[in-house]
Amino acid sequence: MSSSNSFVQAFRQSAPYINSHRGKTVVITLDGYALKSPNLVNIVHDIALLNSLGVRIVLVYGTRLQITERLDAEGIEYQVKNGIRTTSQEVMQHVKAISGGTRIELEALFSNGLPGTQMHGADISTVSGNFVSAKPLGVINGVDFHFTGTVRRIDHETINHLLDNRVIVLLSNIGYSSTGECFNVSSKEVAVKAAQALRADKLIVLARDQDTQGLPHEMMPEQARDILSQGNNPPLAALLNGARAGIPRNHMISLDEDGGLLSELFTRDGCGIMLSHSAFETIRQANSMDIASIMELLKPLEDAGYLVKRERELLEREINHFAVISRDNSVIACSALYPYDDGSAEVACVATHPDYRGDNKASLILDYLENKARSDGLEILFVLTTQSSHFFRERGYEVSSPDMLPQQKRDLYNWQRNSQILAKELN
Repeated sequence: MSSSNSFVQAFRQSAPYINSHRGKTVVITLDGYALKSPNLVNIVHDIALLNSLGVRIVLVYGTRLQITERLDAEGIEYQVKNGIRTTSQEVMQHVKAISGGTRIELEALFSNGLPGTQMHGADISTVSGNFVSAKPLGVINGVDFHFTGTVRRIDHETINHLLDNRVIVLLSNIGYSSTGECFNVSSKEVAVKAAQALRADKLIVLARDQDTQGLPHEMMPEQARDILSQGNNPPLAALLNGARAGIPRNHMISLDEDGGLLSELFTRDGCGIMLSHSAFETIRQANSMDIASIMELLKPLEDAGYLVKRERELLEREINHFAVISRDNSVIACSALYPYDDGSAEVACVATHPDYRGDNKASLILDYLENKARSDGLEILFVLTTQSSHFFRERGYEVSSPDMLPQQKRDLYNWQRNSQILAKELN
């Protein structure tokens, strides 16, 4: 396939995701490592592209790494207790200077619109302000944290107004109090609290490879808690806090992967780690909305002669017999279970999307149907196949004969097709 055709195919496949993300609110957080990454320019370009596609963007940046480097270079003393830095008045001056300088650098990157650059004609507007109210962390276990603070409130009304006007809102690791003081707060806390206040659809954390390595592609909150109990992982902790705050989907993406943001949002499988309360991939009974997708899965197998062709009208009548594996609202596998009065049932139409063959999807949906058959009191399953006998034999099905078929099925058996019959008794 030519590069042009590859681009066209990929662009077409991304269309449903472009449509689904339009008008959605996404909070993205960059830490000090991301700000120093050679990939930062590409990240900014991709954020600008998201903005042009109608995604409402809040960008939260943190400068902990830069602050540490500055303080160590100048020999300024500070304490770190339970991962939290104490912020004296002297330290706070450096925090403000570094945060302000970083904001200016980001604004400059979003303003680059020279001909020949990816930002040409983008006309991106960014706004920052005193949108984060904070309060002092106070004294904990005898340690005075001075100007280290915690988020008290996010001005979501003003931020939403800006987002409605396609402005990218920049939030920093500085919060402001009603007494006119500034506090050094965690940028990840700001990101989570902003996502919660804005009822964001997604929280995205850009993290180092060492924080993403070894983590499952998808996980539930209890899995994240188990992982965090074994060691510190601030990006993962932010995802878990996002899930606890009610954010539907929380993502971690490698900050060094070029195009990672786009891959995560606009492809079915993404490239990062997602934490949510609901499963990203589910097995469920099919409904009428799945008919077109099931037909797409079955058509290549029907054309190749592996399956008997089923017209749409037949599928509409039999849709309640089908189960599907749904991945991010896309059907990637299907199968059907047809029960008979004698306590047997036929397994049929086992099909998997080409992108997921070899990923055990057929086994998963077969297990689902077998469990359903057991719960329905069925005693034996059978399958008619011309090409997949080894698959079923590996899963406990044994070669049988037409004599074992229920009379209704036996009368319809196509001797010319010469399908092999395999059966499995359910314990």
